[in-house]
Formats: sequence, C-alpha cells, structure tokens
Amino acid sequence: MQHWFSGKPAKGFTETTKKIYITGPAINIPLQHINDSIVKME
Repeated sequence: MQHWFSGKPAKGFTETTKKIYITGPAINIPLQHINDSIVKME
C-alpha cells in the first residue's frame, strides 16, 4: 500500500476509462498501464 499511496499516479484516468478498466476484461488494459512487479503470488 505504501507504493500505491506514496506518489503521483503514473497516468490520469477519466471516469469513462476508469469504468472500462474496472468493469471490462483485464486483458484489454494496455500493458503500459500494468505494474506486475508489486504483488507476487508464489
């Protein structure tokens, strides 16, 4: 949580974009908006 709340967002989202990303399939989120290095499931 410290990482998520400690800095400025890397990208600003409009309400429309945010809704599409939250409710749509995750596969449709562009790779440049994904950070897969924070949470690991091993």
